[in-house]
Amino acid sequence: MKLSKPVSAALIVLLSVFSFLALFLVILIYSDLHVTKYDLSKIPEINQKIFKGAKEEIRNKTRYNREMNTKVFPLLYSNGRKMNHNVYPNGDVNPKEGVCTDLVIRALRDAGFDLQKEVHEDIIRNKNYYGINHPDKNIDHRRTWVLLRFFKKYLRQLPTKETTDYSDWLPGDIIIWDTGVGRPSHIGILSDKRIGEYGRPLVIHNMPFVPGLFPGRVCEQDALFGLRNIGGKLLKFRLVKKLYYRFPLVKKLIKKGHWEVLGHFRLSEKK
Repeated sequence: MKLSKPVSAALIVLLSVFSFLALFLVILIYSDLHVTKYDLSKIPEINQKIFKGAKEEIRNKTRYNREMNTKVFPLLYSNGRKMNHNVYPNGDVNPKEGVCTDLVIRALRDAGFDLQKEVHEDIIRNKNYYGINHPDKNIDHRRTWVLLRFFKKYLRQLPTKETTDYSDWLPGDIIIWDTGVGRPSHIGILSDKRIGEYGRPLVIHNMPFVPGLFPGRVCEQDALFGLRNIGGKLLKFRLVKKLYYRFPLVKKLIKKGHWEVLGHFRLSEKK
């Protein structure tokens, strides 16, 4: 069917408007993607080692294993080699996979700090503090809420709020989030890359695969306060606001972009 000239012209105009709006949204969302790098020579040596360990997990393309959220995996690996027994200390799951805490555990081991041993021994001495009656050296140190309590006990809490001055947010720092579930639910490590006008640090972390959001392996993302740079900017539009309040699915997707930093720690900043 051949379209008349007025209809063809209207379609061209309509397509042009949609293309312009799409380009405008892309520019709006990614307008602050100017990336700089922090000078690693200016940070504590232990931070340098933690950061390099985290970067190694990116190079390894360590994938996220969802099954580890519901099942305790035996720690049969040590220094990348599989053993025929549970390993303690320095025990690990398959180095090709893990959850968010495994990234931090491995990065800290590169700095000479074994969370498996330190956390397990501390729980044995302080069961009431952790609320754990039966310590388990295979899993306790791999729980985000346990690590938050451990770090709060021994390390000084550093800034946790969004700011215009990120000078006290260093590569190799440890970040713990509530991703919107009402409890400590995620952990990662600050990168050396900075983004935007105020130099907000990128984070190195591992999240389950979500199309368009998370690759399902350790990666570097602008997610210090969640993926709110997308969700927060889109909420400026009246149409998106209407969708946000009218449709639970849209509300859930955008709200998930807002993460609260519950803990910000540096291994060298002890209490």
